[in-house]
Amino acid sequence: MKKAIWILALIAVIGTAAVLPFLPETVPVHFDAAWNPDRWGSRWELLLLPAILLILAAAWKPLLKVFEKKAAEAEDDKLRASAETNIKAIGIAGVSLAAVLTLVQAWLLYQVYRAASGGETAGTALDRLPFFLLGLVFIVLGNIMPKTRRNGVIGFRVVWSLYNDETWRRTHRFGGCAMVATGILVVLAAALVSPPLAVTVVLLILITASILVTLTYAHKVYTEEKERSEKDEN
Repeated sequence: MKKAIWILALIAVIGTAAVLPFLPETVPVHFDAAWNPDRWGSRWELLLLPAILLILAAAWKPLLKVFEKKAAEAEDDKLRASAETNIKAIGIAGVSLAAVLTLVQAWLLYQVYRAASGGETAGTALDRLPFFLLGLVFIVLGNIMPKTRRNGVIGFRVVWSLYNDETWRRTHRFGGCAMVATGILVVLAAALVSPPLAVTVVLLILITASILVTLTYAHKVYTEEKERSEKDEN
């Protein structure tokens, strides 16, 4: 997993560096909600996203080491299995994010090249590609969420979900389903809704709704578990 993230980051860096000489000194570096260029700047600004990818790759290794250390120092099989499960989840999430960012960078370079050449950047199916990719990320992360174990680094970490292992398990199973549903709806919106601005609005509504329903469910589970715990004590 560590190597895969570095490979993707290097692909973005090398690919961008290879394209830069073919671009004019001044290129569109920002687009509005309809994907029309609204700010122009130096072509070197296009290295920003690849730089973020390199930082991501560098940060992922020590994060994985935290859980690798927990797995190595685990006092029983349950703790070791939990740490190893979280290692896999972090690895998959990191590779997925790096892959999407690399594809977004390729899309951005294409859009910049078209705009710099005087072509139209809006009004094509490519306008919705970032939304499609984001929807896929939600689907992948939604499948990973139920596999995580209670920890202080990754996951839907609120006081209610962290109450005990059961609140964590149920919250992340529900939250994972909500995230997958959000991803599917985002992909459908990207395929069926034409104006990028409309897709953006749909995306924000879906993400907000997903977070709110998961929070509500987490509180419900927490309340049930707390009441059960108090009854057991009495």
